This record gives sequence, C-alpha cells and structure tokens, in this order.
Amino acid sequence: MLTAKRAARSTSFSVTPTSARPSLRSSRTAASPTASAATPATTISSLPNSNTQKSARSIYSSTNTNHTNQTHITNTMKRLIVLIVAAGLAAAGLNAADQVNYRSPAPAGAWTLAVLPDTQGYTDGFPEVFTCQTRWIAANRDARNIKFVLQAGDITNRNTHPQWLAARQSIDVLVKAKVPFALVPGNHDIGVWGASKNVPNYKRDTLMNGYFLSADYKHSVKRGYFEPYHMENTYQTFNTPWGSFLVLALEFFPRNAVIDWANTIVKKFPDHKVILLTHAYLYHDNSRYDRATDKAVKRVAPSTRYDTHKHPDGSNDAEDMWKKLVSKHPNFLFVISGHVLGDGTGYLVSKGEHGNDVHQMMVNYQPGIVPDRGYGGAGFLRLLEFQPDGKTIKVASYSPFFDQWLEDDDQQYTITLREPVAVKK
Repeated sequence: MLTAKRAARSTSFSVTPTSARPSLRSSRTAASPTASAATPATTISSLPNSNTQKSARSIYSSTNTNHTNQTHITNTMKRLIVLIVAAGLAAAGLNAADQVNYRSPAPAGAWTLAVLPDTQGYTDGFPEVFTCQTRWIAANRDARNIKFVLQAGDITNRNTHPQWLAARQSIDVLVKAKVPFALVPGNHDIGVWGASKNVPNYKRDTLMNGYFLSADYKHSVKRGYFEPYHMENTYQTFNTPWGSFLVLALEFFPRNAVIDWANTIVKKFPDHKVILLTHAYLYHDNSRYDRATDKAVKRVAPSTRYDTHKHPDGSNDAEDMWKKLVSKHPNFLFVISGHVLGDGTGYLVSKGEHGNDVHQMMVNYQPGIVPDRGYGGAGFLRLLEFQPDGKTIKVASYSPFFDQWLEDDDQQYTITLREPVAVKK
C-alpha cells in the first residue's frame, strides 16, 4: 500500500526527505508504531463531572442500557489510566510548560491550516486529549499564523448528549481564542447511537445543532448556511497571505439540494480558493469513494451502507461530488476528509474541467487505524503550512499530547503547486 502511494505522489509533488525536514520538526523523536505506550506530554485535568453527564439527556432507548453501562465502565477505566500517567508526571516534577514544546514560529509570511480528523475517540473516552489539541492550536495561533481549523466529522462516536457536551467544551477553546473553524457531521453523528441507520424518515437526525450555533462561526470573514439554524452544511471565508479562501463544509454524503447550493456559493466567490470539507470522500488507497465501482474492488460503499442514501433527495458519494461540484470550478484547491481506517491516510491530485489541480487529502487517527496509537487517536492533528513562495505547502502530523511528529512519507511531505499563487507581502 505504501509503495503504491509513494509512486503516485512522486508524479504530483516532491517529498521532503527526512534529512531535510520542514520547519515543523520536533526536537524529540518521531512517534513510532508503539507510540500508544509513550508518556503523554501534557498534564490531564480532572475527570468530567459525573453528575453533569448523568443529568444530560439521552437519545438512545432503554434497550441500550447494558451497552451504555459497559461503555461507561470501559471509558472510566481508560480515563483512570490517563490520570495515573499524568499523576506520575506530576510526581516527577513536570508541568505542562516543561512537557510541551510549542516549537519555533512559522517563517515570516507563512500561514497554517490545521485539521482535526475524526474526534470520536476523544468524545467517547478521552475528552482531555481533544482539549489538549484545541489548547495547542489556540496557544500557537500567532506563532504559527493559524488562519483556520477544519474538523473532518465523526465529532462524536454515539451522537449522545454527554459526547456532544464534551465536544462543545473542547471546541469552546477555539471560540474563546477567536480561532475560525468549521465542523461537519460524520456517520457517527447521525441517528440513534450514532448508527446512521433507522433514522425516522431518513432525516439525518443529529444532536449537533443543539450544541453548535451559527454564532460560533462569527470569527470568519463571511459565513452562510444551507438551512437556518442548522450547522450540517455551511460556508465561511477567511483571508491569508495566499489570498482569500472559501470553506464549504458539507454533510455526510450530501443531498442533491446541498450540492446545488454549494455550486451557487462557489460561483459567488470566484476570486476565492475553495476547500471542500466533508467526512467521507477519499479512501486509503488514494481513490475516491464511488458506489459504481466499490463492489468491484471489494469494499463497502458508505453511501449505500448507511441509511442516508434512502433520503428522498438522495445522496452523493465522492465521485458524485467530484463530477457535480469540485471538478466544475477553476478555483477549487483542496478536498479534506476523514472516516477511513486502514493506515488513515490518502492523497490524490486530479485535474478539474478547467485544468486546475485539486489536492484531495484523507487523514484519520481514530482507534482502529494501523498502527493504533491509543488514547482515542493519541492527539495527532494535521498541519498544512503554506510557504511565502506561493507554491509550497508543507504537510506534517503532530500530537501536542505526546509532543511527537510522525515521519512516515504519508504523514510528512511537501506539496508543490504547478502554478504559484500571488502572495500578499
């Protein structure tokens, strides 16, 4: 699998060798496949108030009581392990400032886009790790010139009130720090127990809108919504040294009307570079999900595995989104997604109808990824550092929880655009 990825990438951009690492490099050794046994690099706060969690409403039926109790016990044990490790650090006289190396500032004129892949493992067991990520982003906003944060869906694992509350508390760090961000719902954010199945009338029911509001996006330049009081499909704009960007954040396999709306929005911002953020798009073999061919390559098409495809307005998989939306506009630059297991990475460059290169990236660190790094994903996030030359984007994977960088060539590499963009000095 890695060999195929290396071959595909060599035709699209240059890979920075380990001996010439980007400026994101950590002074510590990179994470290894055994990173789950490593010592966290941050002090963990006390457990969430159990009374608060007990008082939160629950959408799942009484038939899930045993499952709920088992999950609660398991997650409590996991949290205790994290707390024990943290207590050991405290006993050794280490505090957060000693343990976390926030690295050197970004080069003058550079700016950063941060990606938080599937956070379901954190809201379902390690909320402290999620908060560690958002605190690091907030603390490094100026030094790294972080302009925007993309969360790629599966915010929760079970679409329950306690998990949405945990997500709200972690994301609140970004809201209070005035860091613009976008969220999208994943399949685990929909339906009873996050199953994306048996949704009444296939309405894609989610608790997301009870915890996140349009006002949360007030720090972007412009913003809009497909439906009033709904956060599943939104757009935002933000400004960078590389010019203005438009983020389209679309639901899990969006409906036809959503695709039509997205096309309308892109046409309103012809001078903006466009990023599509959606939960499921690219597979770990660097190909787009396509219900027409997924069976032939022996994989289950998410667009038909979940009940979202039964919606009266249909659903669109990755190939549909490419043909109906992404490929049709000359200003599309990126597609960012998560969802997929395997090694949790994917990358594909495709030419749109206007000859523009569209960089499609999948990133995921959730439990089940090979290697599974533990702690719900070990706190890894993806950083895209846009260089002042207008053509170079350095990609890196970093965990502020462990203060470690991943050095595999599908976790750390350099993208070089064929056509440089004009950079504001």
